[in-house]
Amino acid sequence: MTLSCLQVNKFWYPRAGAEIYALGLSEALERAGVTVHVLSTRHPSNLPRPQSSAWPRYYELSRGGAALSPLARLRALSAIFYNPSAARAVRTLLRGTRVDVAHVHNFTKHLGPAVLRALAEAGVPSVATLHDYWPVCPTYSLLRGDGTVCDAACAREGGKACVRYRCAAPGLPVNLVSALEFDLHRFLGWGLPQIDRVIAPSRFLASVIGEAGVRAGQLIVVPHPRPRRTWEPPPGKEGGLRVLYVGRLAKEKGIHVLIDAARRAGCRLDVAGTGPMESELRRQSAGDDNIRFLGFLAPDQVLAAMRASHVVAVPSIWYENAPLVVLEALATGRVVAASAIGGIPEYLAGVPGARLLRPGSVEDWQRALEDLEGSASELTELGRRAWEASAAAPGWAEHAEQVRDIYRSVAR
Repeated sequence: MTLSCLQVNKFWYPRAGAEIYALGLSEALERAGVTVHVLSTRHPSNLPRPQSSAWPRYYELSRGGAALSPLARLRALSAIFYNPSAARAVRTLLRGTRVDVAHVHNFTKHLGPAVLRALAEAGVPSVATLHDYWPVCPTYSLLRGDGTVCDAACAREGGKACVRYRCAAPGLPVNLVSALEFDLHRFLGWGLPQIDRVIAPSRFLASVIGEAGVRAGQLIVVPHPRPRRTWEPPPGKEGGLRVLYVGRLAKEKGIHVLIDAARRAGCRLDVAGTGPMESELRRQSAGDDNIRFLGFLAPDQVLAAMRASHVVAVPSIWYENAPLVVLEALATGRVVAASAIGGIPEYLAGVPGARLLRPGSVEDWQRALEDLEGSASELTELGRRAWEASAAAPGWAEHAEQVRDIYRSVAR
């Protein structure tokens, strides 16, 4: 009998790494013969899926929901704690549809643990892939308000640590809401206790999630798959070293560090992405013609930008889990320079030419860029060897089989 799964994510378009992974996994599972159903919110950018009319309403929560009417803001606030429309959507979808297992990705805030409760009530086992640190951190990032990394204090102290360090926002109200949500869900056992298997894409994330308390056999480390790309050599060295950053323009991504280092090193830097720091970063780069802002790029545009570069930089200052930009860069055959933080070192271990640098150090990044500029003649060969190593690692077909085996281990 064909295995049937429900993929759950609060967005269903290639918004960020979690969404790109969930979409890629769904396609790989369907190629492997698994029937895939989807539950998300009714976001206007979502890709079309059957039964999407039954999905719960989407609330724009950026800037504390400032774009919402007072009534919609109140509804969004209550949905953060428990979203009855998400539970109804699960029951509607399951009515007349066989689902052997649900696979949950990013669901907090917009869908919430109501989804997990509804699945459990219907007797549907669940698997979750962790794309961030939601079981141990109210803001999911292990990053304090001052930009320093946290040692999962809320896993030990509760949400009061989030309030103390102003992790969610400068003011008190947003931090109180985040702390109350975190503490209430932990007190009620909504979250990890409701999930049958938890997949961590890095050993680092698995070690941190252990702070939340997991059952024996519940947590499994399954690295993300390697994309398959054809090899093309980088461009010529005319005009100097070409560095590419792809990602959200936010403080935790360390892009401000990279911009300072690139300006000092005098290399060309292309910045692809949008985010809350964009205006500040543009001011930081003012007057430097070597730094270009490309805006948001679709996946095919990202691939083209990587092929037009020599080095892909990942300067994060937070505990990155398994950034897909690293895997995409290696699959494209580009040298990667990245912060030695979180799960990044696991994915770059033994990769030819990869540079692991001290997070947040402009001086280290400057020296690395200058060194890469001086060894430009080696970058083509190093990139080709990185591409060969990526091509030899498990891809989507092998990854889908691993995930399908996990589904079979919990399906009733």
